[in-house]
Amino acid sequence: MNKLKREALRQVIRGQTVSNGIIFCNRKVDVDIVYKSLTKHGFSIAALHGDLPQSVRTATLDKFRAGDVQLLVASD
Repeated sequence: MNKLKREALRQVIRGQTVSNGIIFCNRKVDVDIVYKSLTKHGFSIAALHGDLPQSVRTATLDKFRAGDVQLLVASD
């Protein structure tokens, strides 16, 4: 995901009242890029993709459901 798209995504998120949301990416590498970018800019976010161990994926989903994490970036 290029820099302009990441900036546009941050603007959209900042411009809305988001209590929770999911951002889908086509590739696992894009999940990592978006996760790092949004974390760097102070968003409450977690990453979820198939290369993560099942225990990590389950814990991540639990945090998202509980509201401990506002945004989830995941592979589709």
